[in-house]
Amino acid sequence: MERRLLAVYEELYRCPYSDTKNYVLEGLYEVLQSHGEEVGPAWPIVLALIKGVAQDEEEHHVRQAFMCVQLVRNDLLSVLPVDCLQLLLTTIGAYGCQGSDLNISLTAITLLMNIADFFSRERLALLAAFCEEGFQPPGLDPSPKHVRSKVHNVDQLWLVLYHQLRLLAVDARIEVRHSSLRSLFTTLETHSLVLEDASWGQVVHELLLPVLDQVRDCACASSSSDEPLEKVLGPAGGGVGTEQGKGGQQMLLIHHSRNTQSKQWDGTWETALQGVIRIFLTGFKLWSGLRTASEAWGALMGHVEQAILHGSPKVASAAIQAIKALILAHAQNLPQDMWDAFNATAQRTVTGATVEAEDKRGGGGGGGQEKKKNPTKR
Repeated sequence: MERRLLAVYEELYRCPYSDTKNYVLEGLYEVLQSHGEEVGPAWPIVLALIKGVAQDEEEHHVRQAFMCVQLVRNDLLSVLPVDCLQLLLTTIGAYGCQGSDLNISLTAITLLMNIADFFSRERLALLAAFCEEGFQPPGLDPSPKHVRSKVHNVDQLWLVLYHQLRLLAVDARIEVRHSSLRSLFTTLETHSLVLEDASWGQVVHELLLPVLDQVRDCACASSSSDEPLEKVLGPAGGGVGTEQGKGGQQMLLIHHSRNTQSKQWDGTWETALQGVIRIFLTGFKLWSGLRTASEAWGALMGHVEQAILHGSPKVASAAIQAIKALILAHAQNLPQDMWDAFNATAQRTVTGATVEAEDKRGGGGGGGQEKKKNPTKR
């Protein structure tokens, strides 16, 4: 009965009429508010409908549907079937990515952090629920060697949550990507011990290092022009922190340290480097025992080298300070192959910086933005 009823809502929302869509979303909110605990097997229909609204990016509808998302998170999370939790995470992630309302994107990030707290607090209940459902995680063979697959089910939820934050780390809006990065690193530090050892391989190779790859690439591809960014606040009228722009519009004044795309992406690169290296520092015992630990360390050294040689002075300084803290904290625990990789990186970095300085003295020119060419060249 629930599935048939809510399938009607889904079908009606596909119509081209805005008023009908409004009524559908209003009705859906009322149904969830009064009978949310009875939705049962119809949850996939509900969540798919809500997620589709975010992808349509119609501002009024997005706001209406996001009220449903908040209601599910605040009042109905405990009655949501465990096999729908992953869909809930991707639904919230879709509202983080939508571009019609900045505040909704930032609130979506907060919801993801709140759900992380729920996962940590209710881990045993989630394990029991997965066991009761007989749910197998994707890609796992139900053979005896995977007798701990129920644990991996919960880890899979954590990895999906982290992936949503990773996607937002390269959002075009600086507020969203910085909030996402801070949330990602804070959540990883707070709940690092929850993950199984095997899952840390995915955290390192499918989350942390790819975040650095993507942020670095975006920073190096960002505009190198000095044209200041402008944000339109509204019609002429003036006010503190504003100035008159083209056509008399009210413009937001942006501090000179982040008033261009390039400067803003440099700030994101700096934040990403500091955060990833901090996770390598605080989670040293968790990742250093992996079979791929040396590979991960080598990739991290590559990012440090690229930041120093091709990043802005602030990015280079952040990389140096962060890796210095990591080395000092775990100098006695680093195996020889990691020391060798660090020493080789240090030598290449010094050589590269020396060559660049000599080029400048010889009239080669180049500045902060010029350093960003060929960032992946080793």
